[in-house]
Amino acid sequence: MTFTGTGQPPITIDSIAEMLEKIKRTKYSIGYIDRRVDDEEIHFLNAR
Repeated sequence: MTFTGTGQPPITIDSIAEMLEKIKRTKYSIGYIDRRVDDEEIHFLNAR
């Protein structure tokens, strides 16, 4: 959809801490990080 002009590309974040804050502030959000972080407000899915 991004290439047809009807969608938007994903937002990129510079750090894991910034990603976690963005996930907490955005309802129903999904974010990708390279390691597990202990935070009770965030649910993790291990995709290995």
